[in-house]
Amino acid sequence: MRWVIYWSVVLTLAVMVAHAAARPSDGADTAVLTSTIHPNLAIPDGRAILLGLGILAIAYTYQRIWLNWRRGVAG
Repeated sequence: MRWVIYWSVVLTLAVMVAHAAARPSDGADTAVLTSTIHPNLAIPDGRAILLGLGILAIAYTYQRIWLNWRRGVAG
């Protein structure tokens, strides 16, 4: 049951991060940067999806390391 909670939290985090990365922020710093450096600071959707998948891959790696370490300690 722990793995269901773990993957639910990780999946929620990955979706939130990808969604936040896909849209530009509305801060004052963005307005200054937009006018001087680049007209569109938003990350394209494809890159935001890759960011979410990267978070899932890191979570999977940490889970595998944790399970292998627990098996080595108990065994």
